[in-house]
Amino acid sequence: MCGPYRKQGRTIPRNTKIGAHRFDCALIDFIRNEPPDRFGGPYDSARAAYIEGKSILGRSAFHRRTHIQIAVYNKNCIKGYFWPAEESLETSSVPLGD
Repeated sequence: MCGPYRKQGRTIPRNTKIGAHRFDCALIDFIRNEPPDRFGGPYDSARAAYIEGKSILGRSAFHRRTHIQIAVYNKNCIKGYFWPAEESLETSSVPLGD
């Protein structure tokens, strides 16, 4: 992955402590743009789980900022979508911030 960045004189992206996953994004783009036989592509979508933030309670595996990111490259894979109800975000029993 580093080769194309070096050839173009560009800096390899880095993930940040505040949750910007720039390296991860660049890696997914790299894999997706490689010849299909190299990584088993082509891919219609990509998904990654990010475990971030402090533990919600003691030794719990649940963390305050854990989330899943999904990238859909083939729009034919989207059958529908919805927006979560505002009240579900406001009535959360666990504080969402760190």
